[in-house]
Amino acid sequence: MYQVTRLQTGLAAVRPVGRSPKLWRKTCRPSLRREPGVRAARSAEDPTLARGARTGGSPRGAASTLSDHTRSAFSLVGGALLVLMLSGCARSLTIQQDKYINTAPHANRPPDKRTGDPLELSIVVVYPQDLKKSENDRLKPDSNITCKDWYTHRPETGTTAGSGQFDIPKDQVFLLTNADKYYGRKLDTALRGAASDGDKPITKSGIAFNWGHVHDSQTVIYVFPKFIGKDGGVLPITPAKFNPPGAYEAKLEVRIGWHADVKSLDEAQYIKNLTPRKLHGSESN
Repeated sequence: MYQVTRLQTGLAAVRPVGRSPKLWRKTCRPSLRREPGVRAARSAEDPTLARGARTGGSPRGAASTLSDHTRSAFSLVGGALLVLMLSGCARSLTIQQDKYINTAPHANRPPDKRTGDPLELSIVVVYPQDLKKSENDRLKPDSNITCKDWYTHRPETGTTAGSGQFDIPKDQVFLLTNADKYYGRKLDTALRGAASDGDKPITKSGIAFNWGHVHDSQTVIYVFPKFIGKDGGVLPITPAKFNPPGAYEAKLEVRIGWHADVKSLDEAQYIKNLTPRKLHGSESN
């Protein structure tokens, strides 16, 4: 169910019933439409817009004298707003990096030579309907999934039921990768650390999201870095998790690096969620 929130512009924003207007505006770009009665209210406030108020022209009044160009413009705006409402609210991910990342493969090098390898990243959107499939049990928000779990069982083109792979549609997987073949949508190449990519945070946009599930407790966005250990295998690092996504602003942010004070490089690798989480649903009671 949805309700209309009136805006100062004379437009109305459609939002789910029971959602805080302030939180909703931050977590999802509103889908806008003309609210019934707005034009009538404006006509009442401005007599020049009322039916019959003319300047020696149309018998239908000034309110009906919009040019064809103006009508076309309104049609285009209305169409754009409809597309926005149907397409959902995309997320973006800003990534802060240490000078060097994914350094565990260089454990046998001198400390000053541990410059790290390129780091692949998978951003995975999981909806309630996905969790109804037994193949996706490890993707549940409370499952304590690791990055190793994802890269061991991630879906591939041609994956069949019972193969042991996750069953997630391609359009819910977003990648930063150097691979020639991949399952999902490639946003960019793999990360290389601030020494190579620059000190400024990197922002990747276009993470499509269905706003109808933004506040569902069984909806989650994962960020899985493919940290490699000194033995060449994927490390079981805890991923960044946004659950439910509506508890966070649309601009998600993480930091990736390694803890210099941790002796084992395998254990030193990390990804940290930097996005502030707001009290959400029953949590605020």
